[in-house]
Amino acid sequence: MILVKFVEQAPSLYGPEFVVYNTHSLIHVCDDAHTFGRLHDINAFVYESHMKQLKKLVRHPNNPLKQAVKRILERRNVEPRCDPCANKNAIVCKQEHLSGPVCSEVSGMKQFTKLVFNECKVTLSVNNNCVQFLSGCIGIVRNIVQTTE
Repeated sequence: MILVKFVEQAPSLYGPEFVVYNTHSLIHVCDDAHTFGRLHDINAFVYESHMKQLKKLVRHPNNPLKQAVKRILERRNVEPRCDPCANKNAIVCKQEHLSGPVCSEVSGMKQFTKLVFNECKVTLSVNNNCVQFLSGCIGIVRNIVQTTE
């Protein structure tokens, strides 16, 4: 009864913008507790605390659920798809360039924008320049260098 009175008086106390769906839901909270059990067991706090991460999974307004599921599956399926040690002769550097960055201590080298080995390709472009090391650390490729030694 006191919650109903609060919801009825809330607009005059706090302004009409205060009365949203959650405010109205207070009227039903006692019935929900009787029907579903303790409020602690049926609240959405765990979900709400992950809203920021969920929002990051959606990039466009169309099909948000499909996008979120796709991003979650992408994260679960991140596995090493290439074994760079499998066949050292299969490593090929392509598209030579001269724009660096390079270490000043290293001489006799060529620079490339693309590295291909086995079925993997690493480039300097933003879409394809991340690598995961065996330690689990993530790196961003800024240049591909091949020494002539």
